[in-house]
Amino acid sequence: MFSIRNKLRRVKWNLKSLLLKQEETYKGKYLILLYHGIVPKNNLKFNLRFIEKKDFYQQIKLISNKFNLVSLNDIYKDNLDPERLNIAITFDDGYKNNYSIAAEILKEFNTPATFFITTVKKEGYPYLWADYLDITSYYGHGKLKIDNIEFYKKHEFISDKNETLKQICK
Repeated sequence: MFSIRNKLRRVKWNLKSLLLKQEETYKGKYLILLYHGIVPKNNLKFNLRFIEKKDFYQQIKLISNKFNLVSLNDIYKDNLDPERLNIAITFDDGYKNNYSIAAEILKEFNTPATFFITTVKKEGYPYLWADYLDITSYYGHGKLKIDNIEFYKKHEFISDKNETLKQICK
């Protein structure tokens, strides 16, 4: 199942890149791309918000060759290239792989990026709630009952109203 999701992600990225080839539409505008984590290989069974290193590399290579890479500050200050699509890269949650994998690729392409770091560990929690739910959905089985809502395990925990546990927690 996870390899299918990875393939769908690649198809989605390819479709987005085809859309972005319509440069005239996007001249002088900006786009902020949000990443979470980068993993060395197809190790996405817990966190589907991560992407593989090779895919991230290809994305940054494409973006850096085709578009104007800017920082978030450039966007806030309207310091944009009026003749190109301007793209800012951001990372959410501050995973270690942002530093150990992503930063190396960003440096290679001289790409500015903004990293938003959580303090979840400082607060005494071992995981972000979304990661905990991913792990629970991967290893859990049977059913759960939370606040009088029953969840049944399919590929993740789903209520009888077809809402995922993660959707309700959000």
